[in-house]
Amino acid sequence: MWVNTALGRGDHPRGADLIRAGGNDRVGFTVVPGYGHGDAVWGRTAAADVWSLF
Repeated sequence: MWVNTALGRGDHPRGADLIRAGGNDRVGFTVVPGYGHGDAVWGRTAAADVWSLF
């Protein structure tokens, strides 16, 4: 799974696209709205908002 933050690297699927091009067509891609790059790790609600996606 490839997770981007809307306010960090943005909603560009480039990483997931490269994984697919390498032969893994099972990769998923999602954007966490309202989160910046570091927020996915250090945000108070990251456990519920981000890590629950995994």
